[in-house]
Amino acid sequence: MKGTRDKLLRKARKSKNNYDWDLYKSLRNRCNNQVKKAKQNYKQNLLNENRLKPREFWKKIKEILPTKSITLNHSTTLDKEHNLTVANKFCSYFSNIASELKSKINPLTNYTWKYRTPSTNRTNEKFTFSYVSKIFIEKELKKLNGNKATGVDGFPPKLLKDNALTLSRPLCFIINLSITTSKVPYMWKKAKITPIHKNGNRDHPENYRPISVLPTLTKIMEKAVHCQLLKYLEVNN
Repeated sequence: MKGTRDKLLRKARKSKNNYDWDLYKSLRNRCNNQVKKAKQNYKQNLLNENRLKPREFWKKIKEILPTKSITLNHSTTLDKEHNLTVANKFCSYFSNIASELKSKINPLTNYTWKYRTPSTNRTNEKFTFSYVSKIFIEKELKKLNGNKATGVDGFPPKLLKDNALTLSRPLCFIINLSITTSKVPYMWKKAKITPIHKNGNRDHPENYRPISVLPTLTKIMEKAVHCQLLKYLEVNN
C-alpha cells in the first residue's frame, strides 16, 4: 500500500489533476490510519506481555508515554529568586506528571478493569471502622524509628517516640475524629519532596526521582486504618 501511495503522489504532482490528488489523499489517509492502528496494537501487546511484572510494566509505560523535557537552567548564583524558579519547575513537573500521563493513556483505558482477576470470595459482612485505642497509638509511637526524616509538620520521630505516653491520648482523639468525619488534617496531607538525580541531563526534571516524606503522624493514622482493613479481609477470607 505504501508503494502504491507513493506512485499516486508522483502521478498527482506530475499531472496536477484534482482526481489524482483525491486518489492519493484517500490512500494516504488509509495508510496513516493503518500505521496508527498498528502502533496502538504494538503498545497494547507490550503492556499485555508485562502486566504481571510491575517493574517491566512501568518501563514500557515510560517508553510508550515519554514525558516532555523541561530545562531547569541552573545558575551559579544561588539567589533566592533563582532557587524559587527551579523549585517551582520541579513542583510543576512532579505535580502534573500524573495528569499528563492520564491524558496520553489511550492504550491503558480501563486496563485494570479489563484484566482484573475475577473475585471468587465474597462476604455479606459489612466493613465499618472501629475506634482506635490509646494503647494502640502508644504502641505504634514507641515502634517509630527515631532516625527517620522529619516531615513538614516539624515533629521529629524521636520526639514523638520519647513522648509516646503523653502524646497518645490527644493523638488518639485526632485520629478517631478524622475517621468518623472522613477528613484528614490538611497538614498531614502535605509532603516534603526531595528530588534525587537518577541519570542523564541534570537540567531535566524527568531525570530526578522524587523522595516524598509525609508527617510521621500521618503514618500512625495510616497504620490504624491499615490494621482494621487487613483484619476485615483476613477474617472474611
